[in-house]
Amino acid sequence: MKYMTINNELNVNENYVNFPYPIRDVKVINNTLIVLLDIPQNDNTVDNLYAVNDKGAVIWHVQHLKEVYPAEKMLPYEQIIVRKQEICAIDFYGRCYFIDPNNGKILRRIIYK
Repeated sequence: MKYMTINNELNVNENYVNFPYPIRDVKVINNTLIVLLDIPQNDNTVDNLYAVNDKGAVIWHVQHLKEVYPAEKMLPYEQIIVRKQEICAIDFYGRCYFIDPNNGKILRRIIYK
């Protein structure tokens, strides 16, 4: 799959997707692009992870953290790692949330210290 990013725009196979914030990182899993947005420090936006198919359509936005962990402090994701058909989205506190690449649902969490 051919893609390119410039600021908040993703070009995937000549299809353009615009996001509300700059793109920090993109990983490929199962012919899907996992897009991590770069949220400014003074912004309260969280859930900054999207999946885009090879036609440039957003197929999911990550599940809201409060649905799974209602007592958690909400922080945007800082890094993504893709391994063995799983997405690990890590926040500033070192919490790794495993995300289902098919639907964006949060599966579980581990904490790195």
